[in-house]
Amino acid sequence: KDYVAYVPTLGISDFGKTVDEAVKNTEKAIKAYLLTLKDLNQEIPETDSDEYYVTTKKLSLHFNA
Repeated sequence: KDYVAYVPTLGISDFGKTVDEAVKNTEKAIKAYLLTLKDLNQEIPETDSDEYYVTTKKLSLHFNA
């Protein structure tokens, strides 16, 4: 089972075997992204004030031909 953490404001996501690992990996991706924006002299997007919790559920769909 893998978990995915997503940052809508930056369009960044990463995954891990636990929620904590997914968040930690995403934090690393955020830092790398923001440093890249800084190096390229690009604006850092405004912080999104909303917090999101997203979950998924696997579905099995069976169609008759």
